[in-house]
Amino acid sequence: AAPAWPRHFTFAAKGEAGWIVYDERKWQSRQLAAELKYHLDAMSGTECRLVDSIIIQPPGTPIVELREDRFLEVGQMKIEPGDTRLVLSGRAAGLSHAVTYLLETLGCRYLWPGKTGKIIPKVAVLDIPAISISHVSPFKVREIRVFDPLQDYWRQNLERLKIDPREYKKVFDAAKETDPDAVLLINDFNTSKKYEELIEALLEADVPVSAIGIQSHQHQGYWGAEKLNDVLERFSRFGLPIHFTENTLISGEIMPPHIVDLNDWQVDEWPSTPEGEDRQAREISEMYSILFAHPLVEAITTWDFNDGCWLKAPSGFVHADNSEKPSYQALRGLIHGAWETHETLTTDSNGNLSFSGFRGDYILRTSSGRASLSLNSDVTAQLRQEAET
Repeated sequence: AAPAWPRHFTFAAKGEAGWIVYDERKWQSRQLAAELKYHLDAMSGTECRLVDSIIIQPPGTPIVELREDRFLEVGQMKIEPGDTRLVLSGRAAGLSHAVTYLLETLGCRYLWPGKTGKIIPKVAVLDIPAISISHVSPFKVREIRVFDPLQDYWRQNLERLKIDPREYKKVFDAAKETDPDAVLLINDFNTSKKYEELIEALLEADVPVSAIGIQSHQHQGYWGAEKLNDVLERFSRFGLPIHFTENTLISGEIMPPHIVDLNDWQVDEWPSTPEGEDRQAREISEMYSILFAHPLVEAITTWDFNDGCWLKAPSGFVHADNSEKPSYQALRGLIHGAWETHETLTTDSNGNLSFSGFRGDYILRTSSGRASLSLNSDVTAQLRQEAET
């Protein structure tokens, strides 16, 4: 029979707290341990101890342990209770899922990225529940994301994992069956020829790809207009909408070029500078203007909105205290200035009027009422329909 573990154990109370045990040699373990410590300290008002797994742990010490387990399936998470210990295991993203699962069980909630977007409950006594769960991710392709993004890894690792493009189709088809209106992206940081070949293979296998995702983390410097236009030209040939899913431009010191995996750049702080903020504003203005003008670019997601999130980079439109940066003001000037159309118009003798404006949705107000229209299709037909209704 399985051991009858207590329903919970006390991790922090009366100014004392337990240990978070992790593997100091592995960046993911270090990063998740620090994140877990931040939450548990904030909840309990204490200071729990971060301890390398090679340190001998005294019996009876309250412990939450993080383990990267290569014997689990890719993306799998596993949580196992003990007497005064909770072990969180995972492979690849599985360990992150385990940490998030524990924090949400403790009542933490996440509204947006960064510390200001977190809800962390305050407790006098922090009890760790005896969670017992194992969950396997159905997406085996997740492991590809941890390989060197500068290598020609797409074909190599698809062959190594023996993933046929038709396997992607099963996943996409299942998602479409669940939600026929779902927008399904193929998305990656790799913008090489190999990514184009992967998209070709998926489309040849009739995988219902809704849009192409481009990740553009530019911690090592702005791509520039030439590279940006080259990427747009190469991926436009598929005729699918393009989403820039993770766009980063920083306002501080540029990450050194010898760093291959961006996650290997671990710093105590990464400050924003006045010169960097001016540079970031110029680069965002140029890049977003190019993307806005392209007919296939459908979405842009900035990574992150505020400074100090992923890699502690000064990548936001606002500082960590939510004060505006020049890039925020520059983009606001484009979205709610240069890219909006506000006109006061007078009809001619036949009751017609004309104007030039950006594609998109409009509201027309007159003394007799209002009508909505879109410049993406037949405006006359839309107005007639509005008038009839």
